[in-house]
Amino acid sequence: MNTNLPSQRERAEATLDYIEKHYALGGGDYRNVRGKDGACFAWGLGVLLSAFVAAAENIDRAKYRPRLDALFNALERGYWRKDGPVPGYDAGRGNTGAPDRYYDDNAWIVIAYVDAYNLTRDRRYAEAADRALKFVLSGEDEKLGGGLYWHEKNREAKNTCSNAPGAVAALLAAKTGLPGKRENEAAARRLRDWTRAKLQDPADGLYWDNVKVADGRIDKMKWSYNSALPIRLELLLGDKREAMRVADSSAKHWFDPAQHILKDDASFAHLLAEALLIADTRRFRPVVAESLDTLWTRVRRPDGSYPKKWEVGATGSEPEELLWIASNARAYAFAAGVLEKRR
Repeated sequence: MNTNLPSQRERAEATLDYIEKHYALGGGDYRNVRGKDGACFAWGLGVLLSAFVAAAENIDRAKYRPRLDALFNALERGYWRKDGPVPGYDAGRGNTGAPDRYYDDNAWIVIAYVDAYNLTRDRRYAEAADRALKFVLSGEDEKLGGGLYWHEKNREAKNTCSNAPGAVAALLAAKTGLPGKRENEAAARRLRDWTRAKLQDPADGLYWDNVKVADGRIDKMKWSYNSALPIRLELLLGDKREAMRVADSSAKHWFDPAQHILKDDASFAHLLAEALLIADTRRFRPVVAESLDTLWTRVRRPDGSYPKKWEVGATGSEPEELLWIASNARAYAFAAGVLEKRR
C-alpha cells in the first residue's frame, strides 16, 4: 500500500464531506442525484447509513453519530410504510400511492441498524431492525421450494440479492439478541440452503443473479455482491471452508491485476471488499488495499466525485447518484477499522 496516500480515514472523511456538500437536503434527507432535488431511494440511504455507522465507529463518533441519528429519523419519517400485510420501508420518500417495497432494500437497512445498535446500544435501532426484518422474511413462500422474492408486488423472480442479505440480516439479529432468535436462525439456514441449491454455480462457487418463478429459468449474470453476502453468511454459520472457497473464487473473478482493482459497480464491489476483509484480513489485504488505492488515485475524479464503476477510465452519461458515493465512503470507513490501527 502506498504510504504517501491519504489514510482510509481521511478518504472516508473527504467522501462523506463531499456527500454533505452536494447531496444533503437538511433534516437527515438526501438527494438521489447531484444537482437535483429528488429524494434518494432507500437502497442508497441504506448504504449511507452503513457508512455513517463505520465512520462513527472508526473515525469520529462525535461527528458522525448525529448524522446517523438524523438519517434514521428521516427513514422513519419518510420511508416507513405501515400498510399491510407486513409493514416495511418503501423504495421512495413520501410515497402516498401503493407501497413499492423491496426485500433487499429492507435487508440492507436491517444490517445497518443491527450494526448501529451494536455500536450505540440505542434501542431504537434494535426495534427498527426487528420491524424491518419481519418484512424481509415475509417475502418467503414455497414456490420453487422456498426463497425470498425481490419485490413485494412484482413476484416474478427470487434473487440472490434478497436471499443472501436477508439471511445475513436474520443471523445478525439473532446474534445481537433481537426477538425471535431461534426463528431467525432457522430462517437464515433455510435461506442459505435454498440459495446454494438454486443459485450457486457448482463450477466456481459464485452465485447467479436470480431464478424466474414461472419457469425456473436462471439468470446467470454474476455480480460481486451476490457472492459477497454468501461469504459473510457462511462465516456466520461456521462454514469457514465454504466461505474461503467463495472468497478465493470472488477475488479471482473480480480482481483485475492490471488495473489493481475489484472491477464492478461501486454499489456491488464495496460489499465484496468488505466480505474479503472479514473472511481473512491477512490473505485479502493486498487485494482490498490495492483496490482502494486505485479507487482513490485513478477512479476518483479531481472534483471528488466518482463514476458508477470501480474501473480505471470508467465513463458514462449516467447522473451521479448518491448510491455510488456512499458505497465508496462505506468502503473507506470500514477499511479504516481493519487496515489501520485506531488513533
